[in-house]
Amino acid sequence: ATALDCLATYPASTAFAWSSGWGAAMPGSNLRILHQYNYRSSFWTRSSADGRFVSHGGGSSGGSTIIDLQTPREIRASASYDPGFFPDNSGFVIQGGSRAWCRQSLLTSNPAQVTFTEPECSSVSVVGLYQHLGAVRGGDYWAVAGQFVSDNGGGEPGASFSASGHSDLTPMVWSGTAYTAKPEISISTPYEGDTIISPSAKLILSRTSFNGSQSGFTMRAVNATPNGPSYDVQVPIVARYCVQGGKPAFSYDEQWLVYHHWVQAADWQWMGYASATDPQFLALVQAGTANIFLLDLTTGVSRRITAMNPGQSALFPHFRSDGWIYFIVKDDATPNHEVVVASDAALQLE
Repeated sequence: ATALDCLATYPASTAFAWSSGWGAAMPGSNLRILHQYNYRSSFWTRSSADGRFVSHGGGSSGGSTIIDLQTPREIRASASYDPGFFPDNSGFVIQGGSRAWCRQSLLTSNPAQVTFTEPECSSVSVVGLYQHLGAVRGGDYWAVAGQFVSDNGGGEPGASFSASGHSDLTPMVWSGTAYTAKPEISISTPYEGDTIISPSAKLILSRTSFNGSQSGFTMRAVNATPNGPSYDVQVPIVARYCVQGGKPAFSYDEQWLVYHHWVQAADWQWMGYASATDPQFLALVQAGTANIFLLDLTTGVSRRITAMNPGQSALFPHFRSDGWIYFIVKDDATPNHEVVVASDAALQLE
């Protein structure tokens, strides 16, 4: 009846000893274990707007993997990493594929594998790595790329973005047979990188650098005016958020931002520990532990929504269209055991 009723058939995190305490950071919210897989994924994970398909680099036979949660099964993809899905559920991209931009109808046809030579796929060579996708309602698709710091889930990412930092915006259309890019627009965004775009393509957000470390997130409006074959684009700053973390993603209603953050030595007080030398806190820092955070873009208030055990890393969170948050968990105790998890934290706070 409501989005909160979804995913009730999947086991709760309390069903397993290794995940039983994950929900302690936000009592009353629900964490659901959607899929377990026996390989180590590479770089980030993203899913389709409807939540059916989940993709990342890596897999049991190399390349990339697309998980069909409905079947459920794992589909081998002949690509490398950096998946993205259009917010209207119409298409996807995985970098490294021979023709990396494909219609989502390819996935719903239940393929044995994805080779990126299928007729549903096309090449858009102008879009660089670390791309993120948006779509203007009734208008063009958009991709953003630019300076980035690789984040393969190995600790809090650096932020060595320079004064010459830029964000490259690429509008594109679906011609009926292929995705076609319009001329790229490069925007100066000094000391900003890892830029993402909102589902509506009306906002971009970057991690901001200060002396080589992250000072927060910077959000800009995207004011695009058609001009000949492309657009004139202005990106005024509309907000700054003084938090640290990696791989942020917008909610579809653009009220929320979700990101991961590794436990740092200075985090002891706000996490509720008596001192920086508390043995339980030190275990989190020394083992390498990452949690998921939810930021209200209208108020700037951020809260932790997972409580991972030492050596467990909750990573690469993102929204599906109804407000559920997906992320993956890696566990150093079992290196080839990862899980896809869903959280209703944002829905609980509405």
